[in-house]
Amino acid sequence: MRLITTLLLCAACLPGQEKEKPKAEEWGVRIFQVKYVNVGHLRDLFKVFRAQIEANVQLKTLTVNAPVGVLGPIEEAVKKLDVPPPPAQNVELTLFIVAASDQPPSGALPADLEPVTKQLRATFGHKGFRLVDTQVIRTRPGETAESSSIVEPSAPRPDNQKIISQYKCRVSAITSDEKGRSIRLDNIRFGLKVPVTIGVGSVQYIDVGLSTDIDVREGQKVVVGKASSIEGGDKASFLVVSAKIVE
Repeated sequence: MRLITTLLLCAACLPGQEKEKPKAEEWGVRIFQVKYVNVGHLRDLFKVFRAQIEANVQLKTLTVNAPVGVLGPIEEAVKKLDVPPPPAQNVELTLFIVAASDQPPSGALPADLEPVTKQLRATFGHKGFRLVDTQVIRTRPGETAESSSIVEPSAPRPDNQKIISQYKCRVSAITSDEKGRSIRLDNIRFGLKVPVTIGVGSVQYIDVGLSTDIDVREGQKVVVGKASSIEGGDKASFLVVSAKIVE
């Protein structure tokens, strides 16, 4: 038994029989220039890699210290993620004030408003409609659009008094489905400042209007709501909105 043990020990000492030590893993350092995305967000995202990452917000750089085999995947990830954002979409809103009365129409409306007035006639029973005002506003999702104008009355008013229309809304989102695109309008504020004569030479403005949120399918005209009449011969005024996306 002693002889066998001695032979085994001697065999272990023979040249070429030593066990190789594992090689140290090679690490490297690389600096990535980031153009479009937030470097802090990339640093947090790349925590899944076995690496030491520093983000410089001012220089928009990522300094990565990692195993050489990890640097390649990080570089590919930077190329895929650091891309310019899609171009901002503009939304063009067209707003119509349509006045309704119980008298037959005295003039023609624009042809594209005929389906709307047909619907209003069937719903409310009014006989005549006239286009009081039109406004075109261009804005972007997340932004608020405002506009105002002077409304031309159907007949001269005392002392050349003016009716003022005011619009305000926020385009909150653009969505798509199998039927097309829709524009979400939040915080719509539509108002008319109407002068009312009180006594001799005294005029007071009263506010009429509406407030709501709606979805408008691109290319369609939507009746937003009904407000009080703006003149004696008118029974009501309606706000109609259409929207389209301008690429």
